[in-house]
Amino acid sequence: MPSPTLRPPRPRHLSAVALGIAAAIALGACSAGGTAHPSAGAPDAARSAPAARGVITRAAAEAVLDHYQATNNQANARRDTKLLATIEAGTLYAQDAADYKLFKTLSKSEQKDYGSPFTYVDRHLWIPPASSHATWFAATVTASTTKAHGLMIFDKEGGSTYKAVLIVYRDKGESLPAIAVDRDGWAVVADPAKKVGGIAPAGLHDAYEDVWQTGGSKEGTRLSAATKPVKDAQRIYRTAQKRGTADGYATKKFFATPPVSTKVYALQGADGSTVAVFSTAHKQESLVKPQYRCKVADIVPNAQQTALGAARGFLFTDRFLGQALASLTSRSARITDVDWQFTGVQSVPCPRAG
Repeated sequence: MPSPTLRPPRPRHLSAVALGIAAAIALGACSAGGTAHPSAGAPDAARSAPAARGVITRAAAEAVLDHYQATNNQANARRDTKLLATIEAGTLYAQDAADYKLFKTLSKSEQKDYGSPFTYVDRHLWIPPASSHATWFAATVTASTTKAHGLMIFDKEGGSTYKAVLIVYRDKGESLPAIAVDRDGWAVVADPAKKVGGIAPAGLHDAYEDVWQTGGSKEGTRLSAATKPVKDAQRIYRTAQKRGTADGYATKKFFATPPVSTKVYALQGADGSTVAVFSTAHKQESLVKPQYRCKVADIVPNAQQTALGAARGFLFTDRFLGQALASLTSRSARITDVDWQFTGVQSVPCPRAG
């Protein structure tokens, strides 16, 4: 039967369905920010020209990060979704709001740790130039409590307010190229619709979810199969095909669903590669086989499914939302980290006799 696993409180990097190896972004020599850094050897006229502006100043971006950090701590302590909505949006908010609903399924020690305050240290801002017309900026951070290293995306919501929309934490074993910066120190934005090798960043959701849905026989063939998130999805798909679930009494299938946000955030790597952060989503369907349905067996929800409203029945549809990080080059498309969260469930009870 389905067995979603609650992730630890933010900041975290565990996956609900498959633990992925996250990616480390190697930092370049220049940190994107408010001070211009003309390239060495540039003509005197170029060096004396006013520096290009970023989509946000470094000081303002730091203030956004500070506000997010402080407010997130307050929201976690009270599990206040309304307060959380003032600083988060998109997939990140949907995942964290689900965390709050699942809080009662945690152990006493986990509940105690959940509201522990954290800070972001080792901050590096990756701010696009204003000329890019980007509405967002990125930051690489380290969480003080877990020492996890994360890549954060802040985007404008409601026209003017920056909110955190994605945070992908890295584990060990993978590394990504340094982020490219222009002569003024601003991060170089990549076009999500432009192919890098055989796939564009905008196509990553469909390719990755194809691995869950078909084992990767269609769009999934464009991904590098060697990364742990892809291998884990392939393994879970094969096991579901062979054994089903609920001790073989039910089938288990996966179906791609639209993510909360289809927006993909892409930065240019200093080596010409592309770093992409995107949302992904699927539903997991567990269905008791006809010969057993409502006669011999039905599915009993676990604690997390019960917390989200499931009751005993013959059909369960679990919903999962994910945040993912990928590195694209002309030779490979590597999904290096996926952070899943169980966010909803529907169950269909057996009909009553008579």
